[in-house]
Amino acid sequence: MQDLVRAKKHLIKADERLASWVKKLKLQPMALPAESPYERLARAIVSQQISVAAARTIWGRFSGLFDNGAVDFERLVKLEAEHLRAVGLSKQKIGYIQDLAQRVVKGDVPAVRELITLPDHEIVDALLPIKGVGEWTVQMLLIFHLQRPDVWPVKDLGMKKGFMKVHNKRKIPEEKFLQKYGERFRPFRSYAALYYWKALE
Repeated sequence: MQDLVRAKKHLIKADERLASWVKKLKLQPMALPAESPYERLARAIVSQQISVAAARTIWGRFSGLFDNGAVDFERLVKLEAEHLRAVGLSKQKIGYIQDLAQRVVKGDVPAVRELITLPDHEIVDALLPIKGVGEWTVQMLLIFHLQRPDVWPVKDLGMKKGFMKVHNKRKIPEEKFLQKYGERFRPFRSYAALYYWKALE
């Protein structure tokens, strides 16, 4: 994300409570990712509902099935389920990974060069039909991989807790309330989310 200076000025003007945190917290610039968006989705699927350590181990085994550790979807569609089970993937995740691979190979999802040029809402529409990929997963892809500046992940528990801390709330805010509240942060809602996460740390 290249708009940090502009985003900070906007957020400071938009919200007094968040402003005090924006002034004292430092966001680290995100490096441009080496992996493709679809490889990132594969990693997200592998990591679902397991610890960070377990996800790292299983991803290491899974990526080891491919040359140089980069996921080759052409090869992935040809792999037997037993090979995927051997690296630690559950039956459900094998189904999700194979669905992703088949969609990439068949062209049922936009090619990477096209995907990265699409508006946020079109990316969401294109990726949600993939099994095991929900709205939250796509939003994380938009923020951390594609580095889009105006994504507002109201379903994220960490952001909700960060909001509670910054605004001195005793209860976790409802998504409907957060959705409306976030309008003041446009067009830099991703940065607002990053500051809420950072505040929670």
